[in-house]
Amino acid sequence: NLQDSTCESYFETLLNDFEDYLPTYYISGEYYYNQEQYEKAMSILQKGLTVAEKAGNTKTYNEIKNLLVNVEMES
Repeated sequence: NLQDSTCESYFETLLNDFEDYLPTYYISGEYYYNQEQYEKAMSILQKGLTVAEKAGNTKTYNEIKNLLVNVEMES
């Protein structure tokens, strides 16, 4: 699907070129979770946890962690 490949391309760009932009981790993790690509979602979310912890952003850390728990339960 062209829309999915475009979306994934944007996520890859953001994750690679703007690693400190926290919203990308949750949104892209949720996207891959909904696509049932659980391994990819977990990888992204785990990295997001590291970035959020490094930034001292507890709220985003907890949001990412909650989504990660859901993904782990599905995989």
